Amino acid sequence: IPIESSNVVEVINLYPNPNKGKVFLSGLHPHDIYTIQIVSLSGAVVKEIQRKGSEMPPYIDVSGLDVGVYFVKFYNITNNRLLTAHRIQVIK
Repeated sequence: IPIESSNVVEVINLYPNPNKGKVFLSGLHPHDIYTIQIVSLSGAVVKEIQRKGSEMPPYIDVSGLDVGVYFVKFYNITNNRLLTAHRIQVIK
């Protein structure tokens, strides 16, 4: 099933950026199911989380990733939509 882009406004925030191992997130709807992918600049998915918004931890642990720039992609599985992609920088 292809995932389509959406014009629906759903504001998802990630902070701090750059970060040293924890990226906090806000803006997920508690009843929707999300897949969050962290993707390297080469396009490899280096981490993936799938959970209901209410069960999502308040942060994403990126301490195991190498120093560098990544994209965080948010998919709303409930609505079959790619919501947004954020650029983050991991520092040590």
